[in-house]
Amino acid sequence: MTGARQFGKSTLLKHIAQSQGKYYQYINFDDPLQLAQASAEPMLFMLNHTGKTELLALPISYL
Repeated sequence: MTGARQFGKSTLLKHIAQSQGKYYQYINFDDPLQLAQASAEPMLFMLNHTGKTELLALPISYL
């Protein structure tokens, strides 16, 4: 999901995850380290973030 900053993308994804009664792990690609890890090794990044929770990777906003 892409869109303008502060348009409600993150809020929508959080509400969807919560409405399904699932636990989720919050990943925000505004964090340069998270983004660098995901960009360099996407499969390893996903493997490191799997387990008992759902992964909620929040979108990157374009200016």
